[in-house]
Amino acid sequence: MRWIGPSVLSLILAGCVGTSQPSGGTPVDSDSDVPPDTDPVLDTDVPPDTDPVLDTDVPPDTDGDSAPPDTDVADSDTDVPDTDVVDTDIVDTDWDTDDNDTDLTDDFDHDGFIDLVDCDDHSAWVYPGKVITSDDVWHPADNDCDGFFECATDLDGDGAAGVLHDDAPISCADSGQSDAFLDCDEADPGRRMGIPENPCDEYDADCGGESEEIVPGGGDVSAAIENASYGGYVCLIGTESYPAIDVALDAAVVNVFGNGADVDLDPGTSIALDGALLGLIDLDFTGTGVTTGDWMSITNYGSVNLFNVRIDDFEGDTLIHADLGHVTATHLYVENAITTDRLIDLSGGSFWMDDLWIKDSDAQGSALAIADAYFGIDNVYFESVQSTTESPVWVSDASGDFETLDAADVRGQHGGFLHVDDASDVTISGSLVEDSSALKGGVLYVAGGSTIDVQYAVWTDSLAYVSGGSIENQGGAVSATNSFVVDTSAPLGGAVHQTGGSLSFLNVSFSENVSVLGGLFNGEGGAITVHNTLMLWTGCPADGGGTHHAASILNNVTYTSQYSGAVGYSSCAGLQEGTTTLAVPAVNIPGPASGTVWGVYLWSPWSTFPTPTSVLRNGGDPSILDGDGSRSDIGGLGGPAGTPTIFADTDNDGLPNAWETEFGYNPNSSASPGMADSDGDMMLATSELAAGTSPYAMDTDGDGHSDSYEFLVVHTDPNQSDTDLDGCPDSQDAHPLDYTSC
Repeated sequence: MRWIGPSVLSLILAGCVGTSQPSGGTPVDSDSDVPPDTDPVLDTDVPPDTDPVLDTDVPPDTDGDSAPPDTDVADSDTDVPDTDVVDTDIVDTDWDTDDNDTDLTDDFDHDGFIDLVDCDDHSAWVYPGKVITSDDVWHPADNDCDGFFECATDLDGDGAAGVLHDDAPISCADSGQSDAFLDCDEADPGRRMGIPENPCDEYDADCGGESEEIVPGGGDVSAAIENASYGGYVCLIGTESYPAIDVALDAAVVNVFGNGADVDLDPGTSIALDGALLGLIDLDFTGTGVTTGDWMSITNYGSVNLFNVRIDDFEGDTLIHADLGHVTATHLYVENAITTDRLIDLSGGSFWMDDLWIKDSDAQGSALAIADAYFGIDNVYFESVQSTTESPVWVSDASGDFETLDAADVRGQHGGFLHVDDASDVTISGSLVEDSSALKGGVLYVAGGSTIDVQYAVWTDSLAYVSGGSIENQGGAVSATNSFVVDTSAPLGGAVHQTGGSLSFLNVSFSENVSVLGGLFNGEGGAITVHNTLMLWTGCPADGGGTHHAASILNNVTYTSQYSGAVGYSSCAGLQEGTTTLAVPAVNIPGPASGTVWGVYLWSPWSTFPTPTSVLRNGGDPSILDGDGSRSDIGGLGGPAGTPTIFADTDNDGLPNAWETEFGYNPNSSASPGMADSDGDMMLATSELAAGTSPYAMDTDGDGHSDSYEFLVVHTDPNQSDTDLDGCPDSQDAHPLDYTSC
């Protein structure tokens, strides 16, 4: 089996911040009047109130001034001043409750200073003789009425002002000073508001105050989490080990920074988040026994953020169960897990993951189940994962995307890797699935009116014991573009079996798909459409048993074939459509007996390209153009969604034009050194092309191992200095394909 590592991404930890806890105990000024209400209960009238209870004791506001409370009984006078704020005869602009708005004894802003002495009687923040504090810089003005603005200056050069001055005659901006007070320490340029905070260094970089608790090795992490302030941090020592975490949180925001520390997974312990937010960062969990129930449960819209978390040897019911919860995971590694239910069970929320590894694990249900949710999962790697009753990945009534997916040695009941059901809508972009099996659907099982779109896929060596060597469709809508389905088998439908719904294939290459009934398709209902699709070397088993057809499209199936061909083994017929056998429908693609040379060497995408003389070249739909503007090729590499321009080889030296141009070769000359070793690393240019390495560097990734040694001998990635992403360069790693050890 070929080892495939995950994509390497630059990742930034985000979302591990807390919020201030709201204060309580203060009466609510529900109508926002000034001065505050004096009644002890909530009022619904217009301020200010003078009666101590709700204003049911005064008549309605019949004169329409909208300014109770009124003390007059009739509230109908238009010429006699009322005691309310706004009269109907004179506008009380100074809020002094009289009708003389020209006097200088009014206190409009109720700050205790009348117009005569207050330099801004419209702002209660500004008044004469005010004691200036740092808070006044957030209100750039002459806050103490001394004729100068209060401003701040940056003395330590960190871009944040922190020393208060009271000497700007016009405004802070005009005086060249800052009006933003952002620095709590003008003697230390490393401290200011807004600077990234390392929560575990006991250094208050962002002026927010230190809120972390450092837990010594063997210390009680659970107690530290429960005692953490809202938005607090719990910090572990990376070289130490800790007992299991056992907490139940609600209305909490806590982040645990493990710094690589080891934490036990003990029986009887769990993490329950009921509306709480928990971050687990850089932690290694190791099981020590059988856990009953959910190890981690997320309910009531709680949330967990997992970053660089490794879980090993878990045994129990369910590892992570979210029901109306949210899960964000970046670099989540699960290995050697055994569950009596589902391993990761997510429903009723939103789930976003990047770099998810599950290895050597068995689940009674699914390893990853998503229901009634929106999701996005990138860089997925499954190896040696088995589901006893479901499928390794199960999607039900959910919408989302899988991007860059790699699975090997996976097993399931309905769907060797993926089961999509209950009106789900799923897209898979960029997938390699090899060595998978199921009762139905060696790779994929679709049902319940679901829709799935597969792009840029290579699915190989899959087996179904009943039907659908690669795909089983029972009432869904399945489409595939620019993909390869190779070396698959099943009793019914060596590659695909359909009982209802629709199948649509555009620029897909099928090869070596074997069945006793319908080497490629066995269609028993619905619609099947193939366009620019190659169905090569499919049909009956090598011993000639079974029904000898490359594809079997039975009655009650609407079959449409455009610019596509089905070619069986030499002892097999072509396409069976109803009761009619068509040897080569739609386009004449000679079979192997005619001498056509068109091989499929799976691991090198370059060699899957049709040779210049192949009838597959420019043999597709003329209305569909390849990337180079020519008529589309037939198969997985053609069409606008493919990348055929990188395969064009004008001089037929085995090196595509684009590759030769990139590395300074002449794409129009057969003298180009396709068989040369320009950098002396014992790899020919054509091998460098297949490996994706530079023909001018012996060690493309600079890890101390030559390209040829990595690509041909130890099978590490010659373009990635640390293939297994365990922090050790390949040349210094005793186990370069095992991320658990260096």
